[in-house]
Amino acid sequence: MSKVILYMAVSVDGFIAGSNNETPWSDAEWEAYREFVKSCDVCLIGSRTYEVMKASDEFADGAKYLVVT
Repeated sequence: MSKVILYMAVSVDGFIAGSNNETPWSDAEWEAYREFVKSCDVCLIGSRTYEVMKASDEFADGAKYLVVT
């Protein structure tokens, strides 16, 4: 049986990104995210996260990515 885990960075007021679509994650948060993704078979990500990851080639090997828009 498969399991689904939600790993999401969200502000206290419920936003995922800032008003200018910035994602102010620290280097430590990005590294924790990348390590988590390595343990996944499929990773469902939002379009903004995809764009940030694509810009710096931050995709973890092994996982398949599905982008939600």
